[in-house]
Amino acid sequence: MHWNILTLPIYRFLLEQHEFPELEDMCNVNLEAVSTMHDYHNLTDIRSSIPSHLGQLHMRSGNAKKALPGLQDSLDIRLEDSLSDLGEVSWGESNLGQACFASGDLETAFQWHDRSHKTWARWAESQPESAAVPRFQPTMNVSMGRLLLYMGRYDEAVDYLEPTLREFRKDSAAKLGHGCIVSAKRLDVMYIPHWDF
Repeated sequence: MHWNILTLPIYRFLLEQHEFPELEDMCNVNLEAVSTMHDYHNLTDIRSSIPSHLGQLHMRSGNAKKALPGLQDSLDIRLEDSLSDLGEVSWGESNLGQACFASGDLETAFQWHDRSHKTWARWAESQPESAAVPRFQPTMNVSMGRLLLYMGRYDEAVDYLEPTLREFRKDSAAKLGHGCIVSAKRLDVMYIPHWDF
């Protein structure tokens, strides 16, 4: 059985439950174990997911600057593999954008988010029509829209948030929470320029 199929749901669960010591222990044990495997260089998914989850752990712990090296390592591992899934590369770029944003480096965050959107679009175009992959990734659009709000680029923020809101309203009650977040961010776009600080 593929190792990442077993570990990824556990990583995600521990991350979402904020069980950070357990997640860090699991990542460190797996990092050591993976390094001893004979096909180490062919294990791109697991090798990339370990530093990514460690980086996300630091982000959620409020230490975005400490997250950056792990997130960069994760992306570098993906980029070294010529067969790497561009969808996953796009997520790695987006994660770096979020960490830069949380660190206060808005220009670098914008560069990573812009790169992530372009990578996602290339990946989406390469997928068969039957896969019904969206041209944009709604969660990434929310991240870019939020960043643009903080940069004072309100009209551009609307360009990212409006299609996302339409997407979230389309078909699923499960998307309702995300739709509310996007609606709130859209209200920020509408009203922040008029606020007198």
